[in-house]
Amino acid sequence: MNNISEYILTNEDMERISQKYNLKELLEYYEKCKSMTIDTININDLKELDKIKIDEKLPVIERMLDALSKGYNPYFYKCKGKIIQIIYGNQNKSLQECLMDLIAYKFKNKD
Repeated sequence: MNNISEYILTNEDMERISQKYNLKELLEYYEKCKSMTIDTININDLKELDKIKIDEKLPVIERMLDALSKGYNPYFYKCKGKIIQIIYGNQNKSLQECLMDLIAYKFKNKD
């Protein structure tokens, strides 16, 4: 289990993240992934599990954004040619809530 401090972002973190990632695009991609079902997903669009690389040195939220920016689907992946679906528990803040907070911050502080 992650330490709660890994989920806390400073204003500097949020600014760096909002400059590094296109948050609107990532949120749209996340919503697309979230709406997929085992029946509608195309196995060829999924990453093979052993090919997924996550930089564990990044803060938790940035790891999620980085994975989305690389086209990783947070709900499905491929393992030895089979589709694997991931179901998340409803604990703490959701990825969508984190992304929405970042997007709101970005547009609120837009020059």
